[in-house]
Amino acid sequence: MSSYFEKALSNFLSEFTTTGSIKHLVDRGMTLDQIIENMDYPASREKVSRQMYEYMLEAKILVEDLDMSKYNIVEYKSRNELSHIVSKHGKERLYFMCPFGYYLKNNKEELLRLTSCLTKREADYILGIPWILNKTYHCADLRMLEIASELMDKRDLKLELYLNRELF
Repeated sequence: MSSYFEKALSNFLSEFTTTGSIKHLVDRGMTLDQIIENMDYPASREKVSRQMYEYMLEAKILVEDLDMSKYNIVEYKSRNELSHIVSKHGKERLYFMCPFGYYLKNNKEELLRLTSCLTKREADYILGIPWILNKTYHCADLRMLEIASELMDKRDLKLELYLNRELF
């Protein structure tokens, strides 16, 4: 009985410290590989990826389903226009629809081709997210703004942008 309790306590403490570390490192903008490298405790890539994804959902960095009754699609034609929209409305109100889950499941080669125009860090960021659904929404933070701009300019892939009209 004692060893069962000790093992359960050890698992709990490991999970608690790992999750806390992952949250902190995600908030610092690290990619999956950077998080794994900076972990104080060993954890599998799959476990870190799952916890990273769960935290990104919890923190609203990623959203699996937008309530479309609260959002409008925002048109943009250039990097400058996109940057202006994000600076005007703020990342809290804007989400990019990311089709990376579709490519991850159905055409990984195309996903690699799309991300090859990005910096290594940006590509690692996109490729390190598990993208469980075919499409997932990512907040329009500075990193995602740059990624969306690069994909539009260099790969002719325009990520749909949604504005929450009910905030503020």
